[in-house]
Amino acid sequence: MTTGRLRETFALLLREKHVQAATLSTDAERAIRRRIAVRWAGFIAVLVLAGTLGTTAAAGAYGGRGGAHNASHSPIPTPTIGFAAATFPLGGGPDFVPASSGLKCGDPAPPPHSVGNDLKLEVTPSDSTVVSLPGSDQAAVPAVNAVISHLTNKRIGTVSTSGIDILVVQDGIIKGMLDGEGTQLATALSSSSRSDWPSLLVAERTHCPNEPPSNNSGVAPGTYQLVAIGRVFSTPESVALSQTLGSSWYLDAGTQTDPHGVYLPGSYDCHGLELSRSTVRACLPDITKDAVVDPKAGTVTVLYKTTQLVDAFSTVLVSEPLTATLVSGATLGWGNSGRRDGFGSFNSLASVTCGAKGSGMALGVDAKYHVETTYATVPLNAEQDGAGLPGTVFATDAPDGSTVELLPGARLVFLNDFTYVSLEGAATATLSTVVAWAPVTGAGAVTADRFVGPQQTTFTAGPATACQAGQADLTLNTVHTVIVGQWRITAPDGTVTTVEAASGRN
Repeated sequence: MTTGRLRETFALLLREKHVQAATLSTDAERAIRRRIAVRWAGFIAVLVLAGTLGTTAAAGAYGGRGGAHNASHSPIPTPTIGFAAATFPLGGGPDFVPASSGLKCGDPAPPPHSVGNDLKLEVTPSDSTVVSLPGSDQAAVPAVNAVISHLTNKRIGTVSTSGIDILVVQDGIIKGMLDGEGTQLATALSSSSRSDWPSLLVAERTHCPNEPPSNNSGVAPGTYQLVAIGRVFSTPESVALSQTLGSSWYLDAGTQTDPHGVYLPGSYDCHGLELSRSTVRACLPDITKDAVVDPKAGTVTVLYKTTQLVDAFSTVLVSEPLTATLVSGATLGWGNSGRRDGFGSFNSLASVTCGAKGSGMALGVDAKYHVETTYATVPLNAEQDGAGLPGTVFATDAPDGSTVELLPGARLVFLNDFTYVSLEGAATATLSTVVAWAPVTGAGAVTADRFVGPQQTTFTAGPATACQAGQADLTLNTVHTVIVGQWRITAPDGTVTTVEAASGRN
């Protein structure tokens, strides 16, 4: 997975002649859009200086990555005694849509409905009230937990939730929301209880339901009523997914990292998700032999143990309100958590100059598409002109079949890292200094194949110029490089996009 990527709204767009796209309702798309937006850590994130792209793959039902991805799918697995087959849409069933998806700021708060199917939902003060904020001393931050309790000893089987969110209410009206952790697949829920991840009560972290945090400035610090809301359910789909993925995998509930991705078993896009132990339903055959995708029907079939589906149900629970105080992040040093005492990021081609220092590469962060490269090492003191650097090119987010070309004027930039400690002694950062550069050109346009992944190419580097005397003997053992330049991306419909990028391999 590449860093700095935010999960976008669901769009399972596969190649037109091979698959039929699946869609979600407007409410579901809105709910997912805000759920996957930047959260706490996202406020201080910057792109790292160098990324790596894996190209290895596990074989799937379509013959493995790089194979013939238009082959017919494998037969549906045959259930044996104690097993059944669950068939569900690639976009997921309606139970996985967050219960908060139909709400918005200004609506009356939903009435309490905290008990259903022997389960109870509460919002309670959390013991996790102290967090370490980068750039500041430890500060006490109030937090709450959303807790699901099992009220009886009756066996309930495997229960999942589509996400438990915390509504921020004042005078009976929804003012905002604190995100929960999204879809949670459970293995079992007997007489124990489970908690969602603690929600820190920082006023600026609230946002309106169905809107990402970036579109909302939060609420004013003060006293509010907090209401937990979530859908809990046990269905053949949720049981099958729970048994297949367990707690070690994150299920992207109907969304994709990239709406232009080719999500078929054996594809590079499926593999990209797997690198972070994440997956979507269309990629399940890469994880278990007991799953088969039917792209024409837009479904996936997975075997599951029938003992874990006791009584199928789906219900929305709404807790009783809890009065709590939301605090300002600015008073806790939270607003300065990303400060590097004057060191910013490389955010333009002009900023990548000899002697310049930065805490990360932010070139093209807001660009429509992103280009990533890998290539062989090259010594800084390469004397010959025309040193060939075998490597790969991949335009993340770009449509399948786009052409990608490095434009004239690109540079191979050499960077020397060092660890910086803030004046307060509470924050450290890896900063980089530009120590040399060399002209670099590409071998021409390459065509993106979203199933296969990065395409082979060769970069040509000219002689390197050291920024200071005595650096001519540096190699990639002591520094690392990035290719800095502009790329032209031409989509299959003829649309041309020019993006700045800085990427490479340590």
